[in-house]
Amino acid sequence: MTRKLLYIFLFSLLVFTACQKAPEPHFVLTTPHQRLRTRLDTLRTHGIMYGHMHDELSSTAAVPNGTLSDTYRLTNNYPAVMGFDLSGIEAGMAANTAGIPFKKIKEQIVAHYSRGGIVMLTWHPINPVTGGPATDTSDTTVVRQILPGGALHDQFVQSMYRLSEFLRSLSTRNGSNIPYVFQPWDKADAPDYWWGTPHCSDKQYQRLWLMLKDYLKSRLYSNPIWCYTASLTDGTGKEASMHRYPGADYVDMIGLDARQTVPDSLYREQLSTQLAVIDGMARSQQKFMAITACGIDQSPTADWWSRIFVPLVTRYPLCFVITGTNTPSSNYGPSPETSTADDFLRLVRQHLLLLLPDIIQAQSDASRDSSELLWL
Repeated sequence: MTRKLLYIFLFSLLVFTACQKAPEPHFVLTTPHQRLRTRLDTLRTHGIMYGHMHDELSSTAAVPNGTLSDTYRLTNNYPAVMGFDLSGIEAGMAANTAGIPFKKIKEQIVAHYSRGGIVMLTWHPINPVTGGPATDTSDTTVVRQILPGGALHDQFVQSMYRLSEFLRSLSTRNGSNIPYVFQPWDKADAPDYWWGTPHCSDKQYQRLWLMLKDYLKSRLYSNPIWCYTASLTDGTGKEASMHRYPGADYVDMIGLDARQTVPDSLYREQLSTQLAVIDGMARSQQKFMAITACGIDQSPTADWWSRIFVPLVTRYPLCFVITGTNTPSSNYGPSPETSTADDFLRLVRQHLLLLLPDIIQAQSDASRDSSELLWL
């Protein structure tokens, strides 16, 4: 009898177990851009990544049989981040307004991502009213005319379409989509471009940002890392740089254009003030922060990096700093020909500025979900 009861018990247990719903496996489904978010968040705990605009596409010196990368020529390594400007893509041009063919830009985006680097894309569309460059601020009605309901809105939709087609085409040879940081409408609080202050109102600028993001969201395979960028100003508070901020739902990263054009003492004051403002905003809204343009043209002081720039920026959890484009007549990034070469090399060797090998060695933890972001 005891054995019979035992059989009944075991049979009942098997039936009960079989009736229970098997636990479903948990998969974290992430897009390339979500994985980039995780990587950016992890890498900023290792140091500040060094980046350079058009690194392999423009140089301080003619190098007919070698690399155009001034970073590589100086350090024997590529920068961690490369930036590329897409100005003119919206007009169907074959090259951007700096004369760099988009075919070469795309090749370098693929090459840098494939070697383990990070890509930032910026966009300075030509003036849709005058046909001039982004710096043509002669007409203050441009933004109003391209917003929904404006006379040039349909025309600008075509511009956004051409931009989206280029962004959609960014993939590796095996078909994997390439993630990137996307910086449109930069220096929002400065008069440099036709979308800046005072060429349109704060509200118009915010509508411009939302219009572009909503359009690209409907066209792209995944949502880029959207970077809102302010500039150095003489202001001393939040209102000096963030009054045009589109809102937390539309921004992933807060950037700063921090190229030095003023004396050292004023530059230190401006940079310190603006970084504190951006840091406070980024922490309160859980956003990344970066310096999306920096350097001093022609490098007049040999110790600029160690004496002026790095002591200030290392106080903050920046993802990266990007120097402006180098050309034979104007350069912001270090190269073997610039006076700052030795100073920059010392900082790289101390790992205060990270190059490509540094971020490959510090790959992000694959088990982390992109929503599990750290905050310093």
